[in-house]
Amino acid sequence: MKVSHAQFAAAYSFKQSEPSMKSVRKNSEFYVKSSKLADKELFASYVVKRRNLNYDSWSDYVKVVESCYYVKHSEAFKETLYCSCPVGSKKFACKHVVSVACKLKYLEYPPSIDSIQIQGPRSPGRQRGAKRGHALSRL
Repeated sequence: MKVSHAQFAAAYSFKQSEPSMKSVRKNSEFYVKSSKLADKELFASYVVKRRNLNYDSWSDYVKVVESCYYVKHSEAFKETLYCSCPVGSKKFACKHVVSVACKLKYLEYPPSIDSIQIQGPRSPGRQRGAKRGHALSRL
């Protein structure tokens, strides 16, 4: 799986936000709480509904699907994961897949993502001179 630096950065910031994630079937199926859902207790009931495919109505189904994503192993390929979020459903590596893959040690965050940048990058070009003030003015 090819993952860009921006995808690693998004996955690392997702991991730092400590998302609600539930593992089922010995780390072969994960349920991830969407950022749209604020209540953690509601997330637990959504996971049960999603696993059992038990919905009260169409609007309940839409609400559950939009707020509770699943990340599963591919049945055909051993270390391939896919996600049900809007980005993952288009067969792209989303932040959920990358963070779960790093959790399962299929991938590793690059050192440039883990390390804290002390000072930002310098702007190109010549540095500015001192501003005119009383010290540089002629009498």
